[in-house]
Amino acid sequence: MGWFDRLGKPRKVPHWRQFRDRFFCPCCDLPTLRSRGSFGICTICFWEDDGQDSADADEVRGGPNHDYSLTEARRNFAAHRTLYRPEDRRAFARKMERDAHKVVVIAALRRALQSNSLDDWAAAQQAKAEFDTAILGDAQ
Repeated sequence: MGWFDRLGKPRKVPHWRQFRDRFFCPCCDLPTLRSRGSFGICTICFWEDDGQDSADADEVRGGPNHDYSLTEARRNFAAHRTLYRPEDRRAFARKMERDAHKVVVIAALRRALQSNSLDDWAAAQQAKAEFDTAILGDAQ
């Protein structure tokens, strides 16, 4: 069943993990999303959140994440800090351009998760906002 067919079907509302005011991305497992299942794009790994999660992670749904299963995207993120496989040269290269900055943001988010400190969370959100601004500037 394709992603478009799923849109009209009622589904059980899952309990998605959250840290403070952010939901965890199903791909990179960092608190980057304002909501889950609403097609927001994680600027850390570039997964478009169509509601897919661990229960159906091996399924290739097509749609916004093209020919990637969540399982493959997670594996790619663990190896390259992007959902894309290196063979997808254009997308992979574009997403790797700001990798050094991304490493700083990932470290800040993980520090905030580990410490549960409001100050660390504020610093992580500031680092991510600067990163997001740079990413959006590149897209223009």
